[in-house]
Amino acid sequence: MKKRLFISIPIPQSMSDVFANYKKNINIQNDINWTKKDNLHVTLLFLGDIEQEAIAKLVENLEAISNSFKPFYLKFDQFMWAPSVDFPRMIWGKFASSENYSKLVDLTTKSLKQFFGINAKNENNNLVPHVEHVAHVTLARIKDFNKLKPMPLKQEKVEDLFVCEFNLVESELGSDGPSYTIISHFSF
Repeated sequence: MKKRLFISIPIPQSMSDVFANYKKNINIQNDINWTKKDNLHVTLLFLGDIEQEAIAKLVENLEAISNSFKPFYLKFDQFMWAPSVDFPRMIWGKFASSENYSKLVDLTTKSLKQFFGINAKNENNNLVPHVEHVAHVTLARIKDFNKLKPMPLKQEKVEDLFVCEFNLVESELGSDGPSYTIISHFSF
């Protein structure tokens, strides 16, 4: 049996509160699916469908990664239409580029490549994971983005994120959106 897994960086309650309340700033007639407050996080790496038998080895590898990394900060950058204002499919709370975050993504990707399902192919037609070097929290997904005329998003001050942990999370898709269960927690 397979489980749909990803690795997330949790955010503090104070940041969740700011992000969850941000929708009050949006006055759009389009259907928007706002992320449930309890589901807000930074996705470090989406793994896809992983065989249950492989999870113990996956956890072992993640433990080794957490033991080799030092805490760092992610500086909040902006609220933005994503992936761009010309193609507004989501609203993100985006963090500034971070060398430490990129190193964590690269190390995790390299260490876990044996576990990835079919997510994407590179220029050599080799399977690669969904790799995200833009640290962000997805606040909302736009249902009918073709009719949307994006307005500038109101900017608010958001605290920096102290990154000292990550989680291995199972995602189960349901009629009322995804449900997340933490399988394992790792501190560094």
